[in-house]
Amino acid sequence: MKIEIPSTINQTKPQRDSLVLSSPEVLKQLSGQGSKDSSTRLIPITDWNKYHPWPPLGGLRHMIFHGRKTGFDRCTIKIGRRRLIDEKKFFEFIEEQRRKEMGA
Repeated sequence: MKIEIPSTINQTKPQRDSLVLSSPEVLKQLSGQGSKDSSTRLIPITDWNKYHPWPPLGGLRHMIFHGRKTGFDRCTIKIGRRRLIDEKKFFEFIEEQRRKEMGA
């Protein structure tokens, strides 16, 4: 099963002014300085569906809850009580899971 994402969804920009972050590492990622590829963005869980139609919020929370068993925990960053999803790592994880299912 191939997941296609409409190009208009990927072109939207996150509203970073609503984030209150103190970690220098995360601030570097947001500004694009700390990574080799600055095309990734960190999206708060509650705002995920503003950018992507799938998975719904409940499904996303399920993936986070079982993250240690499935490896999804590498796609998230926790800052205080807020959890952010690294968009690039999320889609890499989904592609990896698809390959595992196809090979099985």
